[in-house]
Amino acid sequence: MSFFRSEESVRKWSDFDATTEKSIKPVGEWAVMVTGANLVRCRLDDDFVAKSEAYGNELLAGLSAALG
Repeated sequence: MSFFRSEESVRKWSDFDATTEKSIKPVGEWAVMVTGANLVRCRLDDDFVAKSEAYGNELLAGLSAALG
């Protein structure tokens, strides 16, 4: 993952790929997706280890959906 100062900077980047345009989001939006996930929110639950794989898969599915 690369971080850029602005969307304009992303588009000027030599490796920019227009097919990834949907994934250009402010860092705050990505942070909300990650911190709101059960993988983060439920880490102190008694059954976290048993459910961590499912939580991880949920997070990956959500990020994948956000990427299109």
